[in-house]
Amino acid sequence: MASLTLATLGTILIDNIRYPDDAESHLGGGGLYAAVGARVWIPPETIRLPTGCSRSSVPKKFLEELDRFGEEVWMWDEESKESMLETEIVYETDGARSFRYLNPRPSLTISSLNAQPIRYLHFCCSPTDLSISLAMLSEPRPKIIYEPLPINCNPANLMALKSILPLIDVFSPNHEELELLLRESHSTTTDETDIDSLVSMYAEFGSRTIVVRAGARGCFVVNKNPMLGACTSRWLPPYWTAEEAKENVRETTGAGNSFLGGLCAGMAIAGDDVFIGAAYGSVSSSFVVQQPGLPRFSIRKGETWNGECPHQRLKRYFP
Repeated sequence: MASLTLATLGTILIDNIRYPDDAESHLGGGGLYAAVGARVWIPPETIRLPTGCSRSSVPKKFLEELDRFGEEVWMWDEESKESMLETEIVYETDGARSFRYLNPRPSLTISSLNAQPIRYLHFCCSPTDLSISLAMLSEPRPKIIYEPLPINCNPANLMALKSILPLIDVFSPNHEELELLLRESHSTTTDETDIDSLVSMYAEFGSRTIVVRAGARGCFVVNKNPMLGACTSRWLPPYWTAEEAKENVRETTGAGNSFLGGLCAGMAIAGDDVFIGAAYGSVSSSFVVQQPGLPRFSIRKGETWNGECPHQRLKRYFP
């Protein structure tokens, strides 16, 4: 059985967004964006995302959008009676926002991947759900890339997280999640020194490699595992400079997930080096933030994303 570079057990779903005077629906989910972030760099046959539903249950327009990235990526369960996971996001006239799952169901587990050999395995779930999946893994064990769900980032989940941190190869919260797992609220003025201090606490809990996704500040990579590159810490900037972001950053939904997909692909290309992987991830997310929804993908004259070659962006970012 052929091995995979990346498999993700994050979600793929349909977001139904209601505005006071309009409505729209589009594909979303942490797993979807992670898969697309990896697809920027590696072929579709090396990526897998279990959908938890049958292909026939998904509206045609969304199937066509998914298939552009490669039909092999999406693992359909034709015996399932479930439709694709859906959410409803409502924006009120006063700016209030509500969120709910229209058809909630349990998270997928490692068994959904049919025991294929995997190099990197991405999770976006609660620490408890991750613990269940980790117990099901057999050797050779993939490298585990974990981003916590925002809803689970609170001190009540810290004990469960501590128990699995030593088993995670790359732990990647964003800067707010990093703090919310330790405290009831996050600071609005967290700076680079604060993030460094918080990361040190997770290192004491057993985390050896931490990649903090910090939005417009880029990412902070701390590595103590010599198998994943230099044992040091380093800030990497975002792809778009502050001035460029005014024109190029339109929507940040999915940017962090696509960063991690790109990071896994980059690590696979660069001999597991997490710092080089983070550069690939930064370029992946640079395509996602340029528009609401997924980037434009074309194979007419070689693969391009939003009309550009990813390797050209990589050369600019990481000369």
